[in-house]
Amino acid sequence: MSVALSLAALASGAVASWLLVRPRPPVEPERAFKAAMAAGLRSRGWADADIARAVAWHPAGVMPERLLVHPAEVGVDGAPPGLDAWRAALAGAPDASSRWALWRGGEAGLPGDAPLPEAHDPRARLGPRFGVEALADGTAAAEAETRWRLAWRWIDGAAAASAPDVLAGVDPAERVDLGAIVPPDAACRATLGVLAGHLGALSHATALDWAFVRLWGGAWSTVAFSEARAALASALSAGGDGGTRRVLAAVGAAAPVLLEVLADDAQLRDTVAAVVSIGGAQGGHLAEIGPWSMLACEDRLGRDMRHAFLDTEVVQAIPWAHLVWLDPTCDPPGLDGLPAASQRWPEPGFDGREEAFVERTDLGALPVGEGAAPPDVVRDALRVTVDLLVGTRACV
Repeated sequence: MSVALSLAALASGAVASWLLVRPRPPVEPERAFKAAMAAGLRSRGWADADIARAVAWHPAGVMPERLLVHPAEVGVDGAPPGLDAWRAALAGAPDASSRWALWRGGEAGLPGDAPLPEAHDPRARLGPRFGVEALADGTAAAEAETRWRLAWRWIDGAAAASAPDVLAGVDPAERVDLGAIVPPDAACRATLGVLAGHLGALSHATALDWAFVRLWGGAWSTVAFSEARAALASALSAGGDGGTRRVLAAVGAAAPVLLEVLADDAQLRDTVAAVVSIGGAQGGHLAEIGPWSMLACEDRLGRDMRHAFLDTEVVQAIPWAHLVWLDPTCDPPGLDGLPAASQRWPEPGFDGREEAFVERTDLGALPVGEGAAPPDVVRDALRVTVDLLVGTRACV
């Protein structure tokens, strides 16, 4: 019996080791995502020039919000080929609006013009009958989710007013709505402003008034965050048939709540195939108080975005993806009160393991406002891109 158990343990260890070190196809997640968007827009009759404006893709366009504001000052670790030429082109533009026009001008062509890497090619991943059109019509996503037993849950939190509503039309069975719990950032600030005005009318002790408002706002946000965390934990603990793996996509203020829930629940983490932030506030709001503040979110990311805390019993690499919204009217670039940097997951800390279980995946940035893609096209492209990526990264 002991020999049999030893052999079984040895065999399972060998399998786990193979799964850990098996080669993964190279990925270009931003190009794949925007190629899927381009396919969806083309299927709706959009012209190439309009598609280029909507997807805003350039192969050297890393951290576009920094390149668009101060192109000559940006240094990037592991810079992609062509960055210097792209930076020079942006630096030669007379003003910021001209640089934005270059970013959306399709100078490098459309992201789907060149063949996609194997990890993102539906033909390579799913079979020859799934061509580029399958990225747009939903058949590739449906096949991937059936084959790899994936189930999406969309978690709606308070988003900035200018952020596209990517969850409009989502099946209610796939949606967790925290919007009624999480106070919208603008509403929070407006309420605090009204209170500050009333306090100022009663007293001229401005510093005392502001300190009281901050304490009151922080208490309000703390209660809301706790309620949102409890509601999300309850919603995610329900459902699932044991064989289904979940893709959790959080919008706006729901992203830091999701991180907290996952950090607290190892069993839940073992059911997760990928995490997606859509304009998420995981880095904190500029004007928020309490658990959604930049300081609180920075502490939370430093504590939880480490392999030791986000490890799983199931041997797999989990993509943690993010999509950034950029509003050209905002300073700093991003959304109102939510800089682009706050919408990204950080590189997870390294705890000495030979293999990373948390794989940061950048899906790039999209412009909002005039010429932007319809939200449902963005959502469908996210879905198929992450589905195909999971198929190369997780043990499904």
